[in-house]
Amino acid sequence: MEKNFFEAFPNLKLEGVQKELFEQVVVEKITTTKRKDILRIYIRSERLIEKDSIYSVEDEIKKQFFPKDNIIIKIYEKFILSGQYNPEKLMYVYKDSILMELKECEHVLYTMFKQADTQFPDNDTMELTLEDSVIAKSKEDELVRILDKVLNERCGFKVRFQIDYKEISESKYHEEDELRIKKIVEGISDRIGVIKNDDYGFEEYDNTPSDNTDQSQSEVIKKAADAAAAAKEKKTEAKEAAAKKADSKQPDKSFEKKADNK
Repeated sequence: MEKNFFEAFPNLKLEGVQKELFEQVVVEKITTTKRKDILRIYIRSERLIEKDSIYSVEDEIKKQFFPKDNIIIKIYEKFILSGQYNPEKLMYVYKDSILMELKECEHVLYTMFKQADTQFPDNDTMELTLEDSVIAKSKEDELVRILDKVLNERCGFKVRFQIDYKEISESKYHEEDELRIKKIVEGISDRIGVIKNDDYGFEEYDNTPSDNTDQSQSEVIKKAADAAAAAKEKKTEAKEAAAKKADSKQPDKSFEKKADNK
C-alpha cells in the first residue's frame, strides 16, 4: 500500500530543501533482505531530486532509526516528469547526479562519462562519444546499461544509445603517463622503504632484492629510480641556470663603491 514519505517515516527529521522535496514523495514499497542487512525503499516523485539529496536522506534514515545496526539503506527513485523535460534538458540539469552515481558504482565509469561528448540528434537518441581505449570498450555495455536505467526506467523516457569513439590527444597521453609513472614510483618506494623528496627523486636507494623480489623486479625498480634521479638532476640544473642568469643581471657593486670614493 502506497504512503506519503512522512507517513512511512513519521519520526524522520529532515530540514530545508530535503524536507520540502520529500513531502511530495510517495513510498511505493519497502523491502528487506532475509538477513536484514539491506533496507530498500522505492519512491516516486513528480519533482526531480538530485542524487546528493537521495544519499543524504539515506544517511539520515540510517542515523536516526538504525544507529547501531549493521544495515544499508537504499532508496530507489522514480520520477514522473512534466512535459518541460526531454532527454537533453534532463542531461543538462541532472548530469552531476549521474556522475555522482557512477562514481559510487565504479570510478572507471565515472571517468568515461565525464570525458564523453553527448549529443541528442532527436528526443529518442543519445549519441555518446567516448575516448578510444581498451578499458572504455570493455565497459561500454555497462555504462549504457546504467544510463538506460537512469533515463528510461527512472525518468520515463525511451532513449536509445549510439556509441562512437574519439582519439585521445597526445598531451593527454603525456599527462596520464606522468601520473602512471608517479604512482609506480610511489608504490615501489613504499615497498622497499625508499626516502623520497618533494620532486619524486630519491635521496637514498637500496637495490638489494628482498627474499620475495626476483631479478626482473629489481631491474624495474632500478630503472624507476634512475628515471627519478635524472628528473631531479635536470630540475637542479635548471635552478642553477636560472640563478646564474639572475646574478648576471645584478649591478657591479665594486664600480658603485669606486664611484662613491671619487
